[in-house]
Amino acid sequence: MKAMKKVDILLPCYNEEQTIKKCINDIKKVISKDHNYEYQIILCDNNSNDKSKDIAKELGIKVLIEKKKGYGNTLLNGINNSKADYIVMLDSDTSYDEKDIPRFISYLKDYDFVIGNRFKGVIEKNAMPLANRIGSQLLTFYANLFFHTSSHDFHCGLRAFKRKEILKCNLSTPGFEFASEMIIKAKMNKLKIKEIPTSLFSVKVNRKPHLKPFKDGLRHFNTINKLISKKKCFFLLITIFFLLYLLLLIYTSNYHINNNIPILDIKLNNAITLDDINNNDKTIKYEKNKMTIGKDKYNNITIKGRGHNTWEITKKPYQISFDKKTSILGLPSSKKYVLLANYLDPSLLKNDFTFSVAKKMDLGYSSTGTFIDLYIDKKYIGNYYVMPKVEINSSFVNLKDNNAILMELDNIYFEEESNYFLSKYYKDYLTIKDKNNKDDDTSYHVFQDKYNQMEKHISKKDYNWLKENIDITSFIKYYLIVDFANNYDSYQSSMYMYMDGLNDKIHMGPIWDFDLGYGAYENEQIIYDHFKIHSTPLFNELLKIKEFKKDVSTYWRTSACKVYKEEINNLDNKIDKLNKSGEQNSMYWNNTHYNYYTNNFKNWIINRYDYYNKEYGCEKS
Repeated sequence: MKAMKKVDILLPCYNEEQTIKKCINDIKKVISKDHNYEYQIILCDNNSNDKSKDIAKELGIKVLIEKKKGYGNTLLNGINNSKADYIVMLDSDTSYDEKDIPRFISYLKDYDFVIGNRFKGVIEKNAMPLANRIGSQLLTFYANLFFHTSSHDFHCGLRAFKRKEILKCNLSTPGFEFASEMIIKAKMNKLKIKEIPTSLFSVKVNRKPHLKPFKDGLRHFNTINKLISKKKCFFLLITIFFLLYLLLLIYTSNYHINNNIPILDIKLNNAITLDDINNNDKTIKYEKNKMTIGKDKYNNITIKGRGHNTWEITKKPYQISFDKKTSILGLPSSKKYVLLANYLDPSLLKNDFTFSVAKKMDLGYSSTGTFIDLYIDKKYIGNYYVMPKVEINSSFVNLKDNNAILMELDNIYFEEESNYFLSKYYKDYLTIKDKNNKDDDTSYHVFQDKYNQMEKHISKKDYNWLKENIDITSFIKYYLIVDFANNYDSYQSSMYMYMDGLNDKIHMGPIWDFDLGYGAYENEQIIYDHFKIHSTPLFNELLKIKEFKKDVSTYWRTSACKVYKEEINNLDNKIDKLNKSGEQNSMYWNNTHYNYYTNNFKNWIINRYDYYNKEYGCEKS
């Protein structure tokens, strides 16, 4: 039987007592699941004067002490004392993802040296100061002018390499410049190098940073210069070019990360900051801001907060408005757009999936939006979903009669509105969301009367009256969408209905607010049952009417199941498109990889779909 390859994991350490235990335990969890290699964790300590060494020994970790000061000296001590086939090195402050270790090692079958690239992965909020980011990219660019390596992040601390191959490089630098020397000499010695994306996490520790950007940057620069000394004839010219490039980059620097989705960049007017908006009442409007989307620039943008409970959480939702109807991001023209934060839905997919289903089922002016990465005053805010605001206009709820009205069933926030009524039979609160004739309440009173009549005939199980006097098909569609999603918010609030004129029927729609659906608050077993909407008076009573229940089953079997199947088949494409942006958003706000949430959502949807088909059947096209 072929012996397993040995892997030493080197953890350079100087006074890391605040993080070393978590770092070691996290690595142990990862390597305990990988039975392809024989692992050993080694703490390469730089003569720490805290408890780092003692903590490592208590956890059964081998400790090597290097008394000569410096990152390079510390790692060279580990490399020279190692007997392993492969070596992995990563910082002991938990700034790198230990789950990447097996992935890095897997490439050593075909390569000699594997290095991470943080700029192609995800850099968490506050993980890399601006000076470090600029300096790292400039020094990498400078070194590659001469050595043409395949690395575009010379200072990434997560690396894996074959021990015998790296020993051929005769590494010798004592400090952080060791990182640059390793890549350049690996290239000079013709090692096969592979670069792969990795993540960088923010670390909260009560100590001064080990890295001194200016001093250590100069040490990197000097090391690169010594290694290019054979090319002195170009040195002066290249140095001048490098300095000019530095000035140009600082002047024109764009700190957006390209995640393959549009970037919406808002520049607030000089009188306000983002904290002003986030820490004040959501109704306050802030005017005279600027906005850029790609090459399109907009002036005099107004921004404000929005939402109810979502305004109270960390990642805030916003509303932006223009002086006149404007089309952005290929969406229908509107004066007002909402920026949904989807903080309670880390998959980011729930609202978009539901809106797409409702639109294809032609439910009451339901619409879809588009995903963007939001920056405000050059600060990354996260992935947002942009769409026109829910109101009566030609781009969303296109009601044309002068007496058209859009109502919301809202049992939570109704008291925030000036006009609301309590329904006669089921005791629900309904508020005015919008109406065409702002100065006349006739449509409101007519709607109230029709709504109470509807409840009365539902109570009497008079299905013939309901089919004649309300848009019963829209109620069927709405029920299926909400029940399929197990949506927590529906019926509590955000349940919209409309009437396009005094003689029109009551229609359900548009659909809204599904970030708490799809199992967010329920036990997994709920996938195989129907949701609380059954126990709410309106739909609970409707479902007691056998004709309505039969029509629900028929509509699913003949139409809705095909719509859901199509959207489920589209999920992988949506996830692929969102993956980079979703990963950055997830690491920034949730400190968890994005695919954890998308996999959960996709599996839940598939299980729910199978359950529905067992309940109702699905006719083949």
